[in-house]
Amino acid sequence: MSISTMKADLAEQDDGQAIAKLWQEALLGYKGVGGKDLTKGFTNTKAMIDQATKDMEKFHKFRHNEKKVDRLRSILIENFGYIEAGTQQLANAASAAFPLAASIGAALTYFMGACRLVSADYDTVTVFFEDMKSFLQRILILENRLPKSRHYQVCVLEVFASFLIMCGLAQKFVELGRFRKWIANLLNGEDSELATARKDMDVKLSRLQNATENAILGNTEEQLKMSKELHENTKHHTDILHQQLAMMKSIQDTTERMSEDLAKLIKTIEGQKNKSDNGVSNKSFAEEDKPLTAMRLRNMLPIVHDEGLEYRILKDTMLGDTCTWVFLEPNWREWLKKTSDGHSVLAITGPAGLGKSHISAAVHDRLRDEIVKDAEKHICVTQFHFREHNPALSTFLLAISSIIGQAAEQSSSLCSFFNAQWQNDEVQIQTSSWQNLVQSLLLPAFKKSSQNSLVVVLDGLDEMQNLADFAEFTQILAKEEVRISLVLTGRPGTFADISGAEEFFMIYVSIEKQEKDLKTLIWHRLNSLGALRTFSRYVHQRIADRLEATAPSMLYAEHMLQQFDALGREGAVLRTLEQPLPTDLHGIYDRMLRDCYRRTDASYHMVVTKLLYWVVYSFRPLTLDEVTSLVKLWTKNPTSDLDDIPEPFSKFIRIGDPGADAEARASLQAQETWGKAIAELEEDKEAYQPNAIFDDGGLLVKLRERSLRSYFRALQRLQNQREST
Repeated sequence: MSISTMKADLAEQDDGQAIAKLWQEALLGYKGVGGKDLTKGFTNTKAMIDQATKDMEKFHKFRHNEKKVDRLRSILIENFGYIEAGTQQLANAASAAFPLAASIGAALTYFMGACRLVSADYDTVTVFFEDMKSFLQRILILENRLPKSRHYQVCVLEVFASFLIMCGLAQKFVELGRFRKWIANLLNGEDSELATARKDMDVKLSRLQNATENAILGNTEEQLKMSKELHENTKHHTDILHQQLAMMKSIQDTTERMSEDLAKLIKTIEGQKNKSDNGVSNKSFAEEDKPLTAMRLRNMLPIVHDEGLEYRILKDTMLGDTCTWVFLEPNWREWLKKTSDGHSVLAITGPAGLGKSHISAAVHDRLRDEIVKDAEKHICVTQFHFREHNPALSTFLLAISSIIGQAAEQSSSLCSFFNAQWQNDEVQIQTSSWQNLVQSLLLPAFKKSSQNSLVVVLDGLDEMQNLADFAEFTQILAKEEVRISLVLTGRPGTFADISGAEEFFMIYVSIEKQEKDLKTLIWHRLNSLGALRTFSRYVHQRIADRLEATAPSMLYAEHMLQQFDALGREGAVLRTLEQPLPTDLHGIYDRMLRDCYRRTDASYHMVVTKLLYWVVYSFRPLTLDEVTSLVKLWTKNPTSDLDDIPEPFSKFIRIGDPGADAEARASLQAQETWGKAIAELEEDKEAYQPNAIFDDGGLLVKLRERSLRSYFRALQRLQNQREST
């Protein structure tokens, strides 16, 4: 038990003892007036009522009038009830002396006995009891609403003590035969003793009234305080309810959106399922599931970096409904028929700038569309784009490695066969020899008796490091009679030294065959380039007519349209159209080179020349960091930057391939984030540098067009001839 609790218990004990002491003094005062000891004589209230009723019946005026007896009895009983209820809150405190209700009831009973003995006027007695009843009723009206404080209990106790004295005086006056006089004196205040008692009772009643009013005031203030707190609590709960309603609404909105998204997803899945059931599938071959063991085979073969990059670049730059003329060529149809019988070769050749690489991509896509009908996947279509500036795309060994990997990814049966060959102890596979890979994997898989067929699209054959490897490969295919067909692209003279080239199905690319493609290109650029699309229809038509009449190649038209767009004014373009235009690509490059030097500070001319020839003749592509270092070396200035020579980069040189920086960031994120566990990510959090993803120092610096390489090499030979003469 705490000290505060012990103090509260002691204070309550002291209050009870004080009240008991006051009531004991009141009983003694009654005994001094009436001469009766109220603590003796009756054991309960019922005994008091029974005794009072007997006294009533013995009185001569009530002996033959039961209504009066009943009325007085009921008033007395009611008074006893009111006394007991009114003194209930003091009962515990005064119980040690004698219960308050029992004391006052005993006094009233003694009063009734005195009235009987002296034959008092019971009408007056009735009035006395009715007055007492009205007083007790007023006390009880407030009984349940008043505080149980010590001070208020003392006030109530003093009133009942005064009332007890008045009962004693009434008994005394009855016994003296002066009850009527007692009533008169009570009203008029003639008797000094009675007047003093009455005055004392009035004072006690006034104190009780004041205490009651103060208690009511305190209760009112407490009610106001509780009402205020209740209002604040209600407001607080209301705010919480509003917050919960807003949260529930947000959850409901989120749930509805998720439900809508889920419904759309289910609808899409069902649509795809229906299409699959009907035999229609829009899924491209690149999206089809690859055999699980294809990656294992890729890991055993020589790694080919960027094998799909050139194809993606071609697809991004190809216009729709172009390169379709090739499928109308007679040799295309003849070659396509012969592929079903066995080995055949289709060679597509033409000068630079005619878009042979785009044609190879179109052929590849057409063949892939054709083999969609092959449900058993016996036909495979592969491709490889040779690029002189990229070591990973210039050797025939890596081309064969890429072809085997693509075939394994397209056919699970071929993938299983290649893996079985690799695990066969009798077959010795040497990954450093393309001849061994062909003899061990390709030839057994696509032999003449096999159901499997392979079509290989080889673009840019003139950019191979060693064309003799390809010539040997064609001889092997012709000798073994396998079901492998080839589609080749290259410049004129590429196939002249290849044995058996006279049996190739040849398609010669010319601007006349590409007339529709040329018009499509011209009008697409006129409607899409920034300045040209704002020109009038008349200027558009003038540009289109002139280029259709003079352009020797698709690339030539592309360059001229870019130059017209750079002019930016219709008048300037019309004046240029009235002047002689360059006759070919080299004429355009000459103009671009003169313009580059003219717009570059003379102190940087030598730096520009060295930079161009380093890019042209380098064994492998230079990185941006390497080029920056070379520029600082040539200028002998450690603060030099490529921004000092912007012209070469706007006309001849490109930093990175289209989308290469985005691919690099995606690859880096995949390796550093998705490939790690959460614990590893937490450990690397401090070392992680987001800016490292955007570091472009490792991007490759290349020529914007492959035709530029032959141009600068021819220009170098011409300069050497001039110097020698």
